[in-house]
Amino acid sequence: EVENWIAKYDADMEEKDKEITQLRAIYNEERKEMTRLEEYFNKLMAEREAKLAEERKKAEVLAREQAQQATLTRAATMLQKMWRGRIARRELERKKTGSRGKKGKKGGKKGKKK
Repeated sequence: EVENWIAKYDADMEEKDKEITQLRAIYNEERKEMTRLEEYFNKLMAEREAKLAEERKKAEVLAREQAQQATLTRAATMLQKMWRGRIARRELERKKTGSRGKKGKKGGKKGKKK
């Protein structure tokens, strides 16, 4: 009876050993697949990070250019205001002196004396 138990134990252990061997083979294959996928996704993440960094740089350059354009626009507007103010003051001054000044034409008509 003990020999039967030993034989049964040996058979069970052999079966379990085969199961373990199969499971280890499956585990190793899945581990290789996981390593391959990790490398693939790490590569994708690196590419994505590089693309995002490039987009960030482009956005920074665009923002800088927009800020420069805004500064130039403000400067041009200020120059226009100053110029228009000067022209308006000159016209106002001409109107003031024109109403107080001499009437008639300056210099008159020059022609032949008879």
